[in-house]
Amino acid sequence: MLLKNLLILFIFLLQYFNAVSQIGFPIRKAYNINFENSTAVWSIVQDLRGVLYLATGKGIYEYDGVAFNSVSQVPAYGLALDPNGDIYVSAKNDFGVLRDDDNGVVRFESLLSKVYDSIKIGVANNVLTSSSNVYCISSRYTIEYNKASGGVRFYTSGAGSSFYNGYIKNDKLWISVTGKGLYTIDNGRMKLAPYGGYFASLNKGGMNSSLTFSNDNRVLLFSPHIIRYFDSLKRPIPFYLKNYAHSSSILYNSFSLTDNYHLVTSINHGAILFDTLGNVLNYYSDSTQFPGNNFVYATTDSNHNVWLTLENYKSSVIKTEHGQDISVWNRSIGLRGGVYSIIQFDNLVYISTDQNLYSVSKDSQVTRFFKEPKSVDNLTKFYLNSKEILLAVAGGNKVVKINGSKLEHIYDGYDLSDLYASKKVTNRLYVADQDKFGYLTFQNNEWKYIKLMPLFEDTFVTEDSNGVIWLSNDERSSLLRIEFDSIDYKHVTSVHNYTEKNGMPGNFCVPVLFDNEVLFANQKEVYFFDQNTKRFEKWFKYKQILKLISQSTLIVRDSLKQEYHMISDNRLVTVDMKNAAEPKIVFKPYRRFEDVGSIRKIMIDTHGALWCSGVDGVVKYDRSKDFKDYERRFNCLIRKVTLDNDSLLFNGGLKSNDIEKVRLQLPYHFGRISIKFAAPFFDKEEETLYSYWLEGNGETWSDWTKVTLMEFANLIEGDYTFRVKAKNIYGNESAITSLSFKVSPPWYRTFWAYVAYFILFGATALLIVRFRTYSLNKKKIDLERLVESKTKKIIQSNEELIKSEHKLREIINDLKESQDKLSVKNNELQIANDNLVKTQRQLINSEKMASLGQLTSGIAHEINNPINFIYGGVQALSQVHQELLTAANYNEREIAIKRQELDELMKSITNGVTRTTSIVKGLRTVSSPNERIDMDGKVDIKECIENSLVLVRGKLLERNVTVEKNYEHRHGIRANSPQISQILINLLDNSIYALRNKNGEKKISIMTSEIGEEVLINFHDNGGGIPPEIRDHIFEPFFTSKEVGVGTGLGLSICYSIIQRHHGKISVTSSPELGTEFLISLPKGELLFS
Repeated sequence: MLLKNLLILFIFLLQYFNAVSQIGFPIRKAYNINFENSTAVWSIVQDLRGVLYLATGKGIYEYDGVAFNSVSQVPAYGLALDPNGDIYVSAKNDFGVLRDDDNGVVRFESLLSKVYDSIKIGVANNVLTSSSNVYCISSRYTIEYNKASGGVRFYTSGAGSSFYNGYIKNDKLWISVTGKGLYTIDNGRMKLAPYGGYFASLNKGGMNSSLTFSNDNRVLLFSPHIIRYFDSLKRPIPFYLKNYAHSSSILYNSFSLTDNYHLVTSINHGAILFDTLGNVLNYYSDSTQFPGNNFVYATTDSNHNVWLTLENYKSSVIKTEHGQDISVWNRSIGLRGGVYSIIQFDNLVYISTDQNLYSVSKDSQVTRFFKEPKSVDNLTKFYLNSKEILLAVAGGNKVVKINGSKLEHIYDGYDLSDLYASKKVTNRLYVADQDKFGYLTFQNNEWKYIKLMPLFEDTFVTEDSNGVIWLSNDERSSLLRIEFDSIDYKHVTSVHNYTEKNGMPGNFCVPVLFDNEVLFANQKEVYFFDQNTKRFEKWFKYKQILKLISQSTLIVRDSLKQEYHMISDNRLVTVDMKNAAEPKIVFKPYRRFEDVGSIRKIMIDTHGALWCSGVDGVVKYDRSKDFKDYERRFNCLIRKVTLDNDSLLFNGGLKSNDIEKVRLQLPYHFGRISIKFAAPFFDKEEETLYSYWLEGNGETWSDWTKVTLMEFANLIEGDYTFRVKAKNIYGNESAITSLSFKVSPPWYRTFWAYVAYFILFGATALLIVRFRTYSLNKKKIDLERLVESKTKKIIQSNEELIKSEHKLREIINDLKESQDKLSVKNNELQIANDNLVKTQRQLINSEKMASLGQLTSGIAHEINNPINFIYGGVQALSQVHQELLTAANYNEREIAIKRQELDELMKSITNGVTRTTSIVKGLRTVSSPNERIDMDGKVDIKECIENSLVLVRGKLLERNVTVEKNYEHRHGIRANSPQISQILINLLDNSIYALRNKNGEKKISIMTSEIGEEVLINFHDNGGGIPPEIRDHIFEPFFTSKEVGVGTGLGLSICYSIIQRHHGKISVTSSPELGTEFLISLPKGELLFS
């Protein structure tokens, strides 16, 4: 009894759910095919491979998921598939089967003409198959064809009656006869079925179609009547469709989609889907955006797609679904504008767009709120005084309450981007405005707005389980964390702004709620906010779904089913967390969704159905009513093979193994082979992808592509296998189909060609050997004669060589004697060179001594003066000393005078000694024999100049020559100090000589400076200059312009060689007006002065 009551309760709840669950439009696709201007497609059947065959009254067509192709021109009306895969055809005045030849070309083969060639059966509308027989039904005859024997038997309806339609049950035919009722045909006998006479008056006894509820429970259509028939068990009873008002419908065709879902077509009111209880579940008509109402045929394919055909419409074939699991609301049903959000409230589903607000009632009626366009967004449920109310943003700046068909104003903002009803704090609605953030609360029967802080526009709100608010703004790539006091959450205790430069990891992180925790996803990683460290840390709780969460922009939790629905990488994915250790990822059903744009919102209604809104519409998915097999295997078929686009090699065939029978051998210069392929899988077949591989011409599979035709040309001889596979929208791959073919070699690379080549090569080789033997013998004789002649010449040449050898030895002895003499001369030259170098050094020293000799008189005069000072000072000092010895009678004044005289004498002696010391120091510097160059760069050019000036001071005074000095160098030079002084003395001596006869001021200027890595010495006198004709010779040895006996001609030559040794440079400019200027540059050394 309890079980019975539970069953009744279940049926009641099922009816209730069907009554209140909104159903939108089913997914559909229309195929605009002409079919030779036929009025309709009268029958569709799917073969064992998956290919659809269509009977149009003017021919038979096939559809393989890529293209509709004509198969036969027979005027077919009925098709039937038997378990062996054979397709039987009923046509006008004919009945037969489809057969294919060795090339896969499908043709209609008449079974009737083999027995009764002249009989006219009229239009055969239907064909049915049992395990042993095939039945072809026309109004005049029912033809029984035995598949084993090929025998044919005719049944007539009798005078004044006609056959209408039938079905197969228990391996026998049940058929209606107008005016008589329902009959059976079995074992060659036609008799009235149990309660068959009951149907005689229904539609004049003509049965349109039938459905199977169970083995002993069928539904028969005698338009407009629908009858439940139980065979002999009990009397037939009428079956009524609930809420179906079209009693005048001309019912035409039917089929059972599942045990519970059934579909009936009508000529004038479309098609309907109903369940076994008679509840109408869906309509297929012009009112639900189908192209017409005159449906004449309906069937289903192996993956539960519904195929409907229309009479007298361009879109004669339509593929759709039962629509109980997936349905759509879009512009086709009147939605205007881009969809913003969805929500369920009081058994209504509200859809907001940028132009209006819509509600969908429990009977799927859509109601528009506003006559004029008005934007509505952020539909939000809010608990007010323990009662749930519905709020929204209207016009972008107003918070309103939706109360039935009215909108009640609550709050005015500027540009409201988000509403968020707090789950932690009751009576609080967070509001994100253009320039501020706060919340609304209902107090003292009025709404009050509390401002919390300034804010940027386009900011969105997320709240964690502790009441902490996260404000996200992707345009500014910032996250704002707001924390409240934990007592009443009225006071903000901390606000922190996180950016990429201030704590937020990597790119902008999108806050999402998962497992009662706010996570932050940035397309690559997932983070959580550590309350203790106040930092973002990586989240690794569920590694299996880490990537999905990292690419998520929206996550919605279904707590009843323990599931999370995510928008990850712009795709909808469901994660089943019933077994948290192994989460189950579901995505395949969502691939069926009609494109409504990027999904913005996800909602789960009270029945557990999933609603998704995109900018172009809303999709509803109820998994409990989804009975598709998403793992079903399917085929990829080679449909056509042609050579040079005109020679047909294979045309698809009828069976999966037909391609295996094909043995293609192509000539070498075949041109181009074209291979067409298709996958007869009809769930969004336009999205099916293909991959291929020509084994023998490539090493691996191609990338996935939508291309269904491949062409190959210029293939060399060899064996090839073309392999192809498909991948459907669910990511499942088909079985691989292969076509093997062989390209023959050209005639000149065949076996017999190689045999001929071998014979020809052998004969040619034999002729060549014989010819070469004869030639070699002849050449042997000629060679022997030649050898004999050459031998005589060689003997003569040998004797001449012996004579030449004696002469050559004499020449060698002479050369040896010459070499010894040259060696002696070389030694003499080396000695002479060494003497020359020694002489050069002596000459330089001599020049130095000569220069010093010329300076002797001046130096003697210079030394004599300070010595006289010293001598005079000493004499005076002796006298003062004697006076001091007798100073006993001197008074203090006289003693002070003597002490002053004594100090002056000591200063005079000291000056004389200092001058003598400087002269001797300069002389020692100049005369030093050291020739080493100081590479440390510590030589001060100023010191060299001053020493040189001391040595020529006498001459300068004698000639009344003044010297101006300007030192601007800071670095030392890498040089030999004595040699530099020698250069300066020579230049000073030459300048003094040049100024000897000058009237007026006689002046020598010496200036030092630095440029780059060099120290410069600028030496200038205002003499008469150097004549231009001798200026180029002044650095040549022994060249002088002085009188005989005055100069040696080596001074400037030695200066030039010393400067060269120092890796320096010297240049001269001269004119009668300005005098002569020498510019010397030497390598810079260490820094001496800062």
